[in-house]
Formats: sequence, C-alpha cells, structure tokens
Amino acid sequence: MIDFYLNGTNHLIKVMNGIKKKRVPNIFTHKFVKEITESESTYDRDYKELFQKLGLIDSHSNPTEHYYQYTQDETNKILTKRIKEAYSELFDMSNNADKLGVNKVAERLKIINAAENIDDKTTIKIAETFLALCRYAENSSTPDENNNNEDKEKPDNIVYENNMFNLDDIKELSTESNVNLFVNLQLPETQDEEIYEKIFKAYKKIYKK
Repeated sequence: MIDFYLNGTNHLIKVMNGIKKKRVPNIFTHKFVKEITESESTYDRDYKELFQKLGLIDSHSNPTEHYYQYTQDETNKILTKRIKEAYSELFDMSNNADKLGVNKVAERLKIINAAENIDDKTTIKIAETFLALCRYAENSSTPDENNNNEDKEKPDNIVYENNMFNLDDIKELSTESNVNLFVNLQLPETQDEEIYEKIFKAYKKIYKK
C-alpha cells in the first residue's frame, strides 16, 4: 500500500535542501520544518509521515542513519534509494514509474491500493508527491528553488486574430528521448492557411525540447 503524501509540494525543495544545511535535530518536528520553510502552513505537518515512510526518521521521529547519510550526500543517491524502497510496489509495476505523468502514476496507484478506500483526489496527491520527490532527486543535489515548476503558470491558450485554440491535458511525459504529448487543439473555422501556420509555429515554439 502507498497512502502517504503531501497536501502541497511547494515547499518540498526548500525542505529537502534545508535539512542538509541545518544541524540534525534530536527529534524531527513540525517546528523544525517551520524553521526551514519560514511558513505557518499546516501542510508542512505532512513531512513527518513522509520522512517516516522514506526511512529518514523512525516511528518516534528520531533521525535515522539514512537521514544522516542524506545530509552528507551531494548526489542524492541516498534519497533515490529511499524513494525506490518506499515506492517499491510502484516500481515493480513500472521500472520507469518516475518518468510517467501524474495520471499514469495514479492509475497504477489505484491498482496497488485497490483494497483501500482511497478517493481519486487523494490518489492524485500521492502521485504528485511521488513525482515531486523523483524530480528533486534527479535534477541536482541543490536545485534552484526558483525552478520549481509547480509555482509557475503554464500557458494554456493562445489567441490569434480573435480565434482561440487550447493547449491542455498533457497526459504523459516519458523519457527524454521519447516524449508523448496528448494535446487537444480547438482550431478556428477559417480557410486562411496563414492562421493555421501561425498556430502550429506557436505550438512548436512552446513545446520545443
């Protein structure tokens, strides 16, 4: 069963970077997380359970050997290993689970948690937490907090000469060499080929690798 998650991942990078910079606490508490995030968000309480599932703290909230190892790890190999273990059921189903989109991960989680009464909204949060952890572990040891994609607004529509088409519902990002995009385009009703040319040039520019 995989039922642990963060209600919001906006502070994930700050927390994961912050515990490397701060002295290891005797007990991992919400107060300690607040000192890192400088926030009063109640969502930060979720890190305690998450860290327990990752094996970074024990059932009494004491930092484990894995926690100490993580704080000294500049490559995030320790965190990657902890993720692989905590989400082993997911990786057993898909070796590249960390490369799947949130909906694909959620589909697999529904199978794993079939015996549990977990609603769709919670399943999505579990998937988002998993993918956010994987992105952090893979990108760099201390990624730029300003690069947190969840804090950035992505364009979802473009308007040309009072005609609109939507770019939405990107279902899955696979490996870097094999990216699958599922896009719904609402094209204007026009015989002007120049309009279509502008639309597809804009699409290519936005989603160019």
